[in-house]
Amino acid sequence: MFGMAVKNDDGSYTLRIPCKETTKIAGCDIGDTGSVVLQIFKNPEAYNGKIVSLCGEELTAGAMRELFEKKTGKKTTLDLTPHAGYPGAHEMVCFYLIRFF
Repeated sequence: MFGMAVKNDDGSYTLRIPCKETTKIAGCDIGDTGSVVLQIFKNPEAYNGKIVSLCGEELTAGAMRELFEKKTGKKTTLDLTPHAGYPGAHEMVCFYLIRFF
């Protein structure tokens, strides 16, 4: 998740996602998209210069937090502040501000 999962001193996690909690964010997993990506690599001439959009599912920031907590078994909170202070945060803020605010 873009390096946004930060482990806190107490063992809990904070997900840093610069958007509204209800904003839907596209996500993909190698299990969902791996076969498509494999075909692209196997057939570069067919895909050269083409844009292929892949999305496994869209989750809100709140749903991502719930899923992360369920999968890890660790208490997880959201930090939705626009400038969360990690590498790439500024670029992510610009992306989400343009698309979702």
